Amino acid sequence: MKETVNFRLVRLSTDQFGILREMCEPDAPIGVYTQLSFGAEEKEGIVVVSASFRFESENKTAPFIILETKAYFQIKSESWKSMYDAETNALTLEKGFARHISVITVGTSRGILHCRTEGTDMNHLILPLINIEKILSEDIVINIENIH
Repeated sequence: MKETVNFRLVRLSTDQFGILREMCEPDAPIGVYTQLSFGAEEKEGIVVVSASFRFESENKTAPFIILETKAYFQIKSESWKSMYDAETNALTLEKGFARHISVITVGTSRGILHCRTEGTDMNHLILPLINIEKILSEDIVINIENIH
């Protein structure tokens, strides 16, 4: 990272979790599809990383596990000021920092999946390791809407 960003994790949420057993083929190859997105809230200096995961059997038309989580990071004001451009009303997360908070979010999601499937026949499914560097190859620019 170019510059140290002072932040703390302040909230986690599981926005969606579902198991559709009928869509699971026990002996078929499984695909795990991952999506990351970012948001921000200026008043409290919050950056949100949203992670979405879909476990799909090769021959089925719908996922058999859906998991959507969010991690909320509060950015200290001096760090926020260094990342925020008032002229364009945009917050730029340097890719190293964006990767760092994404790794935290994905790891948290892995734990949520384990907890939600513990004691079930789906507990053997683990969110695989994800190379965040391949997903996030550039800085993340978040356009902040003015709400008055």
